[in-house]
Formats: sequence, structure tokens, C-alpha cells
Amino acid sequence: MSNMTVSAALNTMGPKLISLDSTNKTNMDTISQSIRNYVTDATNHTAEGLSRFKEFEALVADVRKSLTEEVRAAKKKGDVLKREKEKEEKKAASKLKKEEEAEAKKQIAERKKATKAALLKLNKFLQKPKDVKVLKWAMVGARTNLSTDKKAAKKAANKAAREAKKAQKEADAAARKIENAGKPKNGDYARFCKWKKVIEGEIEEAGFENKRDYNKHLWGVGLGDADSVEWEGPWEDFKKSELAPWNQSQIEC
Repeated sequence: MSNMTVSAALNTMGPKLISLDSTNKTNMDTISQSIRNYVTDATNHTAEGLSRFKEFEALVADVRKSLTEEVRAAKKKGDVLKREKEKEEKKAASKLKKEEEAEAKKQIAERKKATKAALLKLNKFLQKPKDVKVLKWAMVGARTNLSTDKKAAKKAANKAAREAKKAQKEADAAARKIENAGKPKNGDYARFCKWKKVIEGEIEEAGFENKRDYNKHLWGVGLGDADSVEWEGPWEDFKKSELAPWNQSQIEC
């Protein structure tokens, strides 16, 4: 029940109990003041005045029950919407994690394939010739040609080894990406920690032993007056927005 509805109902109790101003902007403060005026008015210090006030109390009790039901219903609706939102967010996060894992696994498979090819190429250069003619040619060939072939083989072997090492490094990186898939990246918090400066005694005054715990506390509840940072809307949105000073300077830890 709105204030105007309450006021209209209360006004039926009589002009001496509550009166509406000409602007129709009655609120709870004016209602409370009207009640005080009624009680302190000596003309109401009668059996009729007391009876009228008791009727008013019964009306307020009835209105309060209606308001309680409305509040309960609004909370129930809000809880349902909140659960639905959380469910959708979890669903989206799960989908993103699966996509990242699938992409990382694909990269690992490609890296393994490249590693295997590089190792096979390296093994080819390291193996001794099995063909008798090839072995004989290698033994009786001119020294210059033999030296040139050795250098070429060594160069190719080194290249294959580098390719194998690079492929393994990329495979390891892809594996780490799978391991970290779905984990939140909190660059905003890192920049906040870098940006936040403390004065002597500030951490102890707040009841913390170190800056790490103090920063964590501030990140959760918001900055104090000493930091001279103002924001509109929820702190959770502001601290990760471009309006936050630590994000404007793009400080990296």
C-alpha cells in the first residue's frame, strides 16, 4: 500500500488525527508528525479521542500485515530472479570453459604431431646408412664432399632439434592453458594493488598485519575517504570499470 493510500485510509479517521497538505506529497514523516499533533492536542484528550486513536491503531496493524505480505512476495520474486541469473552465468562460464579446453586440446594434438615429425626428421639424420652402396660411397668419397655433407647433415640435425624443442615448448604452453581454463583473470585487482598507496600506520589502524590482507579487504568493501576516490553505483561494477583510476593508468603488476 502506497503512502497516499495509507494517508487516505488514515484520513478517514477524522481531520484531527491526520491532515493532507494541498500538494498531496504526504510521506511517513508528515504522517508521524500528524499523529504527534493529534496526541498532544488537548481537545483530543477525551474518551472519544482515545476511541478514535484505538481505531487508528487497528487500521495500522491491518495495513502492516498487507505491507509484510507485499515485502515477502517481492523478496521471493527477487530470490527467484537472482537464482535464474546465477544459473545462466554458471551455464555460460561452463560453456566457455569447455570451448577453451577443446581449443587447447586441439593445439596440443597439433603440437604433438609437429614434435613427432621433427623428431622423425632428426632421427633420419642421426641413423647410420644401411645401404651398402651408400656406406661405400661415404667412405671413398672426396674429402671435400664428405666434409660438406657432414656440415649439411649437422646443420639439418640442429634445425630439426630446434624445431622439436620449439614444438615441445608450445605443447607445454597449451597444456598449461588447459590447466588454467576457466580460472578468473583478475588484472583489475592486480592494478588496484599496484595503485593503492598507504600512509604510515594506515594498515595497523585498520586492524591488518600486512598490505596484502589490507588490499584484499579494500577490494571487497571499497575505498575510504582518505583515498579521495568517488564513484556512482555499486562498488563491484566501478572497481572493474574504465572509470577506476587504477584502470585508467593501465598499471601492470
